Amino acid sequence: MNMKFLLGILCLNFLVTGAYATSLSDSTNVSFADIPFHNLTKDSLKILDIGNSYTTDATHYIPQITNAAGAIGGYSLYSAVRSSASYKSWVNIYNDCDFMEYRVNKVAGDEIEGVNAGVGEIGDGVLFRQALERGNWDLIIIHQVSLYANDFDLWGGDTAGGYLNELLTILCETNPQASIGIYLIHSYRGDYKNNTEGSSLARWQNVADAIKKLKLNYGIDFVIPYGTAAQNLRASSLNDEYDFSYDGAHLSDGIGDYVAACCYWEALLAPRFGSIIGNSWRYTNLNENTAGVKKITDETVSFAQKAAVLAMRNMYQLTDVDSFDTYMQLPAEYVCYDNRIIGYNYNKPMGCITIPDSIVGITRGVFNDCKEVRRLILPAGLRSLGNYAFNNCTAIEAITSFIPGDELFPINESVFNGVDKSACTLYVPYGSKEAYTSTDGWKDFYNVVEGDLSDISEIKSDDWNVDTEIVYDMNGRRTKGSTNGIHIINGKKVLVKQ
Repeated sequence: MNMKFLLGILCLNFLVTGAYATSLSDSTNVSFADIPFHNLTKDSLKILDIGNSYTTDATHYIPQITNAAGAIGGYSLYSAVRSSASYKSWVNIYNDCDFMEYRVNKVAGDEIEGVNAGVGEIGDGVLFRQALERGNWDLIIIHQVSLYANDFDLWGGDTAGGYLNELLTILCETNPQASIGIYLIHSYRGDYKNNTEGSSLARWQNVADAIKKLKLNYGIDFVIPYGTAAQNLRASSLNDEYDFSYDGAHLSDGIGDYVAACCYWEALLAPRFGSIIGNSWRYTNLNENTAGVKKITDETVSFAQKAAVLAMRNMYQLTDVDSFDTYMQLPAEYVCYDNRIIGYNYNKPMGCITIPDSIVGITRGVFNDCKEVRRLILPAGLRSLGNYAFNNCTAIEAITSFIPGDELFPINESVFNGVDKSACTLYVPYGSKEAYTSTDGWKDFYNVVEGDLSDISEIKSDDWNVDTEIVYDMNGRRTKGSTNGIHIINGKKVLVKQ
């Protein structure tokens, strides 16, 4: 019997049994939302990158960059690569029913005992399974094959472009301690200035939109937007007719692969070893007569490093490399999709975060590690807070929630993980204190203060038998008064009482 035919029968049987099926919700409390949140500075950080030739593009120059940075150990980076692999391909490999070879490689850092590098044969997933089962990974990175990367609607289905649910389930079952990230991959070569259907820019925008939907609907923690970095570079004066691609699909040796590696570094290794800006590695021994190849020189490296950093600061929009200094100074700007906040652009939020009235949800981990936020104002229409939404926001000292008590929803204890709930004051609408003090997640706050949170500029303070005005500066720091009285937040009076 033909081997590929036999493997096809085996895979069809797996599809019918649905062994790893799981449901998907359009809420921020979604499938896989309970996976642990990543810590990129963890000792002996272990990273497994599962993908295809685009993984090879993105990690090509990581060893050289890490050596130049002196990042010799303290972490481990491995990859599992199969040509043209989709989510479904890796599910098939895991279940011994794929029809192509694959490889497991150590890319950089320390070796992990029991994780073997080598070639996995056709229809034999043991090498991949061993890597998953023995690695005890902290981070696992996935990405969709380029053919389906711009069509999110396929990812959760059972076609060749589907099986995302099944792959995530395998990863969560074998590595429940790991958090999961994804590539925002680069677009095919094309006219980057032409936004017509099929152009490089239009395709990149579709890929970026698919990742937005993924962030909303799955428990994905982090994005490596190296495709945005490549597109930033394509829009610069450094670009030529080949768009840094040798075949129209893959990035070329030299500055093409380098910009992807710079973004990879900035996303995963910069928190440990410092930014890619200023990394000294160069590669000038390249033949620029080869399609798409451009040497890594002092001139080109500056463009690539800046394009990568800007991609991390602004994943879903292109930014002008020549305006790097300006973009680095911009304040935080929310990234919204379907009236939910899925992230922010530019610099971390500081002082007071005021969630717009139109927002109904904040997704998982959005404001993680925003340690200079001191106040938080939540709108009445908010209906969901994703796990770890304000994780490690250790400076928050006051939260004003306009959510009515009869519409209050329980939240996971991780939402405000790291916030000192014994010191932070939670201000809530008058008459709703009982709801807040009895609802999961909210009841953990020691100081819950209820009051009229509407604009009371025409009401005298003595109507409430209070004589204290509590004033906050632009950074949310209390500059006058105690907890009982009229609170002035961002210039607006708010009357509360203990």
